[in-house]
Amino acid sequence: MAKEISKIQIVAFSTNEEGLVPNDFFTTYLENNNHKIGKKVDGAIGFTLTLPNETAPTKIVICSILNLQQEYLGIKDVNCYILFVDLETEESKEKLKEILEYAEKYCEMGKKLYVLGILKDETDDKKARKIKKKDVINPLDDMEDLDYEYKEFNLNNTKEMNDIIKEIFAFCSKESFKEKIMKDKVKNDGGSCILF
Repeated sequence: MAKEISKIQIVAFSTNEEGLVPNDFFTTYLENNNHKIGKKVDGAIGFTLTLPNETAPTKIVICSILNLQQEYLGIKDVNCYILFVDLETEESKEKLKEILEYAEKYCEMGKKLYVLGILKDETDDKKARKIKKKDVINPLDDMEDLDYEYKEFNLNNTKEMNDIIKEIFAFCSKESFKEKIMKDKVKNDGGSCILF
């Protein structure tokens, strides 16, 4: 019997949609890993990848939210959310606020949010930084029951970026496994249902 292919779905946001496009991060990651791109369109990328410690490939779909004025189909049916924060633009503070308001309205707030603070300047991170860690963390801490993890890295450090993406995929893979167990349990309980 063939093993069912695992699926990971992620929704991504960026405080700088022109300078920090989520698809660019994942494309860089894929260039360094054995993969098969299924589809790549504006705002979404789908690919198949065999994750570390896995034997079968995993289908991964990442959709970026480009318009904060509309609700997207399937926005709650994800393993996690990723928020890319440009730490070198002052405008990111206001955009961060807008994204968090959008997330409270449309996203499944019980799912994990990875917040990635990004620096691009190679020479002097302190001089380039317009937003401090506390400017990102404080609004997140103000949100009730938000499960988030904050990480910071320099875009020029490809290894660090790849390690963070691997960590996110590993987390999503475990979450996907937990969901499958829960669905199997519900199926075996004679059709009982769970109300959320």
